[in-house]
Amino acid sequence: GEGLKQQTLSRICKLAFGSLTNSTPVLKLLHAHRVSPKLLRNRRLNLFAIRINSLSLNHPSAISLSQRERVCRKAAFTLAEVLITLGIIGVVAAMTMPALIENHQKRVVETRLQKFYTVFNSALRSSVAENGDMSTWTFPLNYYDYAGSESFFDTYLKKYLIYKKTRTNVQTIWPTYGVEIYLNDGSSFVLSGTWVTYYPVAKKTLHAGVDVFVFEIIPSKNTMLPLSLHTIERYGQHIDWVDMVEYSCNPESRNAYNRVCATYIMLNGWKIPDNYPFSGLKNNNK
Repeated sequence: GEGLKQQTLSRICKLAFGSLTNSTPVLKLLHAHRVSPKLLRNRRLNLFAIRINSLSLNHPSAISLSQRERVCRKAAFTLAEVLITLGIIGVVAAMTMPALIENHQKRVVETRLQKFYTVFNSALRSSVAENGDMSTWTFPLNYYDYAGSESFFDTYLKKYLIYKKTRTNVQTIWPTYGVEIYLNDGSSFVLSGTWVTYYPVAKKTLHAGVDVFVFEIIPSKNTMLPLSLHTIERYGQHIDWVDMVEYSCNPESRNAYNRVCATYIMLNGWKIPDNYPFSGLKNNNK
């Protein structure tokens, strides 16, 4: 209770200051301020702190300095342990980072492919509404006609797309020639006649099925589709685009033959299938 507290404070004062004729003022200060930092500025209370600290160190339950040092040394890691830990972290990172990076690349491809397909077809519909059916449009002579492709873009698409800049006379991997349009999301496409080569990331390394895909404008349908999809629909048959060279998405084929990968992804709901040869295509240098 309060009496025990007063007795304790009295004993502390006697230990700190020796024999005091009247310790009541000090007791009141200690009780009122609970030994606040302001009171510690007082010389006597500084002495008080030193004495209490000395008493605590000399108490049987106190830990000696040498004991504290031993405890600290015991809790610390050795250099060998730190290096081993860092080595393990490095090995784990080396094993997991490539998979994480590839998964991120796949998500970028899926998202931007679908977005491009939607945005481009929206532009075509707007152009059809203003310029009439595609059967009345003037198309380039072929997918080597880069000048005709640039004129086609300026006439039928430029007004309906949001983009950063264009670049003329660009060659694609297939190869085709046309005008390249850089979009605001960091992707780009090359318009070559009715062929549309799309790069999910404009800074491309030119691996078909990984960072370059090809679509085709279909005038009879007033739309754009992944290359060969209209062929499948037209003939009502399934084309094995993994094994056939002409409609390929196969790391064993030449890079320029892998033109149907966008179809593969679109038919899977714009998701790269688990058996999609993404890693193999990325390493295809044929």
